[in-house]
Amino acid sequence: MAQGLTAPLRPPRKREGGPELLAILSAPRAPPVLPVLLNRLAQLEYRRLLDETTAVIAAGNCYRTWCRSEKVAFLDKLEAVERSWEPFLTRCHTLGAINPAFVQQCTDFFRHSSIRDFNHYKQILKRLTIVFLSLLPWCRENMRTEAENCGM
Repeated sequence: MAQGLTAPLRPPRKREGGPELLAILSAPRAPPVLPVLLNRLAQLEYRRLLDETTAVIAAGNCYRTWCRSEKVAFLDKLEAVERSWEPFLTRCHTLGAINPAFVQQCTDFFRHSSIRDFNHYKQILKRLTIVFLSLLPWCRENMRTEAENCGM
């Protein structure tokens, strides 16, 4: 096993007759693989983004107790953190900063799952993304409306 890697990923259990998406979503969580990134600067930025994301999510546990301005500020911060991940991941991919051992471990994980190949994975991910992204603006709009009307 490559230096820095934890135990190998376990493929999800195949479900007889069940939808592939359900099998993927109910798959056991894979242990973290470190270092995912080879570049030290990318590792630092990743850690910063991960810490920031974790902090925002943890802060959201108190959302119902906040006043209007706190709720709006939280939603603004949440959206800002979300927007910061895509450029970071694109930069890492472009610079070749992603550890090939991590890529291989992921490839092996998916090879042993109900996913037939990378194109099949992309199709499933696209369907899931379409569903999620279609709900996200609606959820955010409802949260923002509730936050703005809080205390009125």
